[in-house]
Amino acid sequence: MIASLTVALWACPGQPALATVASDMEADLRASGISDVTVQVQTPPAAPSALNEDADWSGVTLDSLTPFMSSDPFQPSPVARITVDRDPGSPLKGIVEPPGEATYTMAVAELPKLKLAVWEALKHALAQGANLAGTRLDLREDGAVVSSELTSAPQPGAYSPTQDSPSVMSKDAVRQQVEGDFPAWAKAAQVTVSDDYVGERIVMAQLDLPHASFASIDVGELLRTLISMQIRLQDQGARIGRVLARVDDPITGDPLYTAAADALFGSMELTWYSPHVRGIARGLVGPDVRSLVPPVNSGQLPAAP
Repeated sequence: MIASLTVALWACPGQPALATVASDMEADLRASGISDVTVQVQTPPAAPSALNEDADWSGVTLDSLTPFMSSDPFQPSPVARITVDRDPGSPLKGIVEPPGEATYTMAVAELPKLKLAVWEALKHALAQGANLAGTRLDLREDGAVVSSELTSAPQPGAYSPTQDSPSVMSKDAVRQQVEGDFPAWAKAAQVTVSDDYVGERIVMAQLDLPHASFASIDVGELLRTLISMQIRLQDQGARIGRVLARVDDPITGDPLYTAAADALFGSMELTWYSPHVRGIARGLVGPDVRSLVPPVNSGQLPAAP
């Protein structure tokens, strides 16, 4: 178990057994609220040939791409395959879809939080000395896989998520520091600070705003403020491992915006906007859920914001 990992991440010598890595990652993900999850850590077969970017990609599978997550695809490192069985959740209110379809559900709105939890479990495993090229996330509903994706680990030495400090800030002190930095429109946000599986802090900010306010307010500033505080408070003992933001409709209670980020490990940032506000949201760019993780085997990660 790695529940005592709180001071110096990336400091554990040696490589734990693959079964131990898998069981610890499962426990890590369950601590993040993902209850129905299994993790298998396996070494993929070596790539039969070099990756040809000009080839026909129509028949390419994730299995064939997996060895290229490693710096040497002919001697690939293990990959953690994470399978999450999830309830699609109730459809979001007020969105008209064809009969029998439910594209926009609570589960979709929770994707940034779920995917960041997977990223954090990878971070913690690497900190314990695990040799992992990255993760494969399979999402299942009613026993069928509805999506699969590969995410490469940062290049060795590119990022060290060390959070050393002479002292440790209390959770109340972290919360007060974060609340004091919010813009005026976000001062009513409720901030919670909790511990993750290894003792890093999860800072969550939740706010209710009507649809129309998205036209005049860049709600992404809420996440950017959290990211800024994660970076600024790192040397003061805040130990913020990840930040989460959520803006809800005050009438229905449904989410209009969800976001998750870790600026200290690979500059991971994921966001989702409800269809109710996507057409008017100020500052909105990119797809519903975006990741700043580079494509597999692509070299250095982008710098932290």
